Amino acid sequence: MLGGYELYTAHLYGHGHIAEAASYQSTVREQEGRSGRALVGLAFLGGCTLPALTFIPFLWPRRQVLWLAIASVLLALAFWSGWIDLGSVYQYQNWLHANRPWISMQLFFYVAGGLSILALTITDFWKVREAVSLLLMLWIFGTLFFALVVNWTVNARSLLPIIPAAAILIARRLDTLNQATTAWHWALIIPLVISAAISLWLAAVDMAFANTARTAANYIHEKTRDDFSKPWFEGRWGFEYYMESFGARPLEPEAQECKFGDLVVIPKYNTSLFKFPLKTTKAEIFDFDVHTWVATMNPDVGAGFYFSGWGPLPFVFGPVPSQRYLMARVLQGP
Repeated sequence: MLGGYELYTAHLYGHGHIAEAASYQSTVREQEGRSGRALVGLAFLGGCTLPALTFIPFLWPRRQVLWLAIASVLLALAFWSGWIDLGSVYQYQNWLHANRPWISMQLFFYVAGGLSILALTITDFWKVREAVSLLLMLWIFGTLFFALVVNWTVNARSLLPIIPAAAILIARRLDTLNQATTAWHWALIIPLVISAAISLWLAAVDMAFANTARTAANYIHEKTRDDFSKPWFEGRWGFEYYMESFGARPLEPEAQECKFGDLVVIPKYNTSLFKFPLKTTKAEIFDFDVHTWVATMNPDVGAGFYFSGWGPLPFVFGPVPSQRYLMARVLQGP
């Protein structure tokens, strides 16, 4: 079936989708260090399964919590000191040079959550040794293998299948502790509330980030609606959808269809961006503020929820840069 799909897409598009995906994956991997990808995967695992972090005081004795903290501190310090091979994927990003200590501090907590999940998985299998514990272990490590080895990038969506298994492991662990006091049961609400509050916060942040693309597209449309031609633009995602709905045209790297006097719009934070090859006027800058104090996708602060090439953490707390767009007029033909 896969072979037939590959032949069919090769006939339609001139290249097979599976081969093309494998080629793109290897291109991205060449920019990453193995130890860096493993640490980023561990941080994403902890960040995307928040209860594994917030429940730590309830899941483990104090001595094991101490060992977990020591291991997390050592990994965060290794990241801070540059002992982890990150490859070249982050070398031009602002956070690596300006905010590395702040990223390392947050990395500590995410890594602790990731280590807790791995410890829960191994401990459950080692102590119970039944079909269910084996299934849970294969579930966790199989998803991790896909996210870290098979997939072209580490991202939150690749780790989503782990969440039900992680919840089951936490519940099984709590059941083995035999804490029957009413106060202990009420106390379990605290990590649940913390996890839910952060999750809702992040959902609102992601929505705010997505809405800036619509706001920017509307603003640009109003500003250019009386221009003699529709503007060209770079970028994909929601920004592409809204710009095309107003009649704007997506750019190709060669810009062969651009003419003298055409307007070009380029977002700072987007995908499929390239250096515009033609001479233009001085760019006009539009900034759209995002007052969320958490970023899910921003290479300047190290957040890469959907693409770890933008940052080693799924989300980062702190000031969020404005969403910037540049608009200029072409001064030469292709």
